[in-house]
Amino acid sequence: MNKSSLIVLSIIILLFVFVAGGGLGIFYQIQKTAPQIEKLQTLETSVKALSSKVVSSINANGQVLSIDGRDITLFYEKEVLTISAKDDVEVFSFTAPNIDQKNASGSPMQKIDFSQIKKGDNLNVALEILSDGTIKIRSIIIILPIK
Repeated sequence: MNKSSLIVLSIIILLFVFVAGGGLGIFYQIQKTAPQIEKLQTLETSVKALSSKVVSSINANGQVLSIDGRDITLFYEKEVLTISAKDDVEVFSFTAPNIDQKNASGSPMQKIDFSQIKKGDNLNVALEILSDGTIKIRSIIIILPIK
């Protein structure tokens, strides 16, 4: 074998090793990200199920840290969550369990305006997951502090 044939053969072997290495690298990355794709598909299935009409709501609760427009930031056991309220959100408040303070219907709960929610209130909110995956507050109950 002459010198030029040996150089050409060496270049072909190096190119083959380079291409094979790239192919193996791509194969490795596909195997590495395949579980992530599976997780995304599971998440998509979960969002579809939770945004179904069959699921009436998911609840969250906490103390109001802040209100910015329609966004409410809740705090509960070292966790913070900011959620937007739907435009047609219903807000209810419990009154003290005193017969004189009951509303006209005789119930200790009354419907109030969204603007009456204030920092420090304890809330129980019903959440709705929309078909695009966003979460909105459907209804709010202001819970009386336990004394």
